[in-house]
Amino acid sequence: MNGNYDSAIYYYQLALPYRTHKKDYREEGKIICNIGLANYYNGKVHNSIRLFGQAIVCFRKVGDSVNTAECFNAMASFLNNIGEYEKALKSYIAARKIFE
Repeated sequence: MNGNYDSAIYYYQLALPYRTHKKDYREEGKIICNIGLANYYNGKVHNSIRLFGQAIVCFRKVGDSVNTAECFNAMASFLNNIGEYEKALKSYIAARKIFE
């Protein structure tokens, strides 16, 4: 994948305070997810996982089960890629429970 992830992170971080101030938790969560993805593709997997955890908190505040499950699923994939198999399984199970 080709891209300027540092630039993406910069601009998402500029947008984040506005959504946080407006208490627009769904959009805040989406921005945090995008920052997390950019970090992942920049090789900062642990930071990405932490950010997806923050996004889950935002999505849960508004009852957004689809984005919550998608975050759990992405976290599971990232955890699996770094050999954190037990944590990955827990994230996959959390996502599955939401989709049931």
